[in-house]
Amino acid sequence: MRNLLILLLVINTAADERPRGVSPQFAGFYHKRADGKFRCLDGSDVINFDRVNDDYCDCKDSSDEPGTSACPNASFMCTNIGFVPTPILSSRVNDMVCDCCDGSDEYNSGKSCKNTCSQEREKQMERFKSMNEGFEMRKVQISVNLKAIEETKKKLSDVETNLGKEKTKREELERKKSEKELPEKEAKDKHRAAYEAEKDANRAAVDKEKFSLAFDDLDSDQSGGVELEELVHCASIDGSNKCGVTEAEIKEWFPIDKTSLTKEEFEESIWEKLKQFYIEETEVGPQPLEEEEADGQYDEEDDELEDDDYPDSIEEVPAKPIRKLSRARGNLKSDEMPDDMPPYDEHTLKLIDDANEARRLFDEQDKIVKDMEKELNELNDYLNLDSGPEHEFLHLKEKCFDIDEKEYTYSFCPFNKGSQKPKKGGGETNLGRWGEWSGKDNKYSQMKLTKGQRCWNGPDRSLTVNMFCGSEERITSTSEPSMCEYVMDFTTPALCDKFYDLLGGAHGHMEL
Repeated sequence: MRNLLILLLVINTAADERPRGVSPQFAGFYHKRADGKFRCLDGSDVINFDRVNDDYCDCKDSSDEPGTSACPNASFMCTNIGFVPTPILSSRVNDMVCDCCDGSDEYNSGKSCKNTCSQEREKQMERFKSMNEGFEMRKVQISVNLKAIEETKKKLSDVETNLGKEKTKREELERKKSEKELPEKEAKDKHRAAYEAEKDANRAAVDKEKFSLAFDDLDSDQSGGVELEELVHCASIDGSNKCGVTEAEIKEWFPIDKTSLTKEEFEESIWEKLKQFYIEETEVGPQPLEEEEADGQYDEEDDELEDDDYPDSIEEVPAKPIRKLSRARGNLKSDEMPDDMPPYDEHTLKLIDDANEARRLFDEQDKIVKDMEKELNELNDYLNLDSGPEHEFLHLKEKCFDIDEKEYTYSFCPFNKGSQKPKKGGGETNLGRWGEWSGKDNKYSQMKLTKGQRCWNGPDRSLTVNMFCGSEERITSTSEPSMCEYVMDFTTPALCDKFYDLLGGAHGHMEL
């Protein structure tokens, strides 16, 4: 403390030897020359020394008026007797507001200012003490972080070694899996092929039966051939249009050189076009199905007409029920047979079980490899993180910090994300994810988090975190100076890279 007071005395004594408002670092430029002149600091002009602080701006760089408010861009150095000189804008000189703790900025305004420099000095001393605590904490944390890096490197090496072994195991299990899957596939393909062949055969038989039943129904006079009139009737309203097409289409399809079509001719020239439209199960006329038909036993003799009853024209043919074409005759299977295949035989089931076991073993090993690859990537990300010149910020990677501001709780997770959540309940809003260090003079004095949740009718949210030296890691304030652009102030020992020797000595600093 004694050395600090001596330092302050030297600073304030030197102030008496320079013009008012001159910073100690520029004092050498304000000595009166032998010729009584003063050279503007930018070298643009030379004026009489008595024009310095004459309340008129002569130099382009405003350097001739350090102690008045004559120049708009000038800087006034507060003397701050008992404390440390501090610069303010020259426009604040003699403005009836006490800006300097010793009131030296109001020397000619008539404003009486109380000297608060001793109190400011005590506050600064407390700040220096806090910074010094942070400095010591920083040294300890760097040591811990470096140890963590070494442990991570060793773990990384172990994972890389073990990963190679686990990949070899996976390759062997994959080979065995392929060996088991090949006969399994062959057996299943063979089973499916047999099933599909049987299904195709059944479908063909049922289609053939459908055709035969349709031909019999259309051959209303049982002449053994289908005539144009019979097909036109089938397509007409009187025939309930069970053909599903128009009379014009029927006439277009019917060969012009034929009056009647045999079964083969009908199938070739008409049925291929008609079968997709033909209505299979619509019944015409009031007669119900015979019981034998319902059982699948159809007696063709029931449809035969006695000679005396044979009609003179097709219009006189009595209406009769159309057979349900989905029925099959004899031992034919139903067209409605389910698509599920029959169960596999014992040999195929054994091959499937063997392949399933091989797949299970491979999947387990594949998961082991993928988990190790994920761990390897995380370890590399940890080691490659830009955590400061001395890795002083590394420990912050696994931490999160909260602060309550008005109706919200704000969270900040360094190297990860920032968020905002209403205190009264509601969803969390992402303010941004880790982007980069963005400090100007000191790269590591600011974090930038970007690509947060998009604002309604606005940009993506972003968060700027200003980092300051402090003995405690915490968020000190939050704000939203622009729409969807958030700012936090955060203190951490990681930024306390200077030691303020309050008793003097080689490491002494008295910077503000």
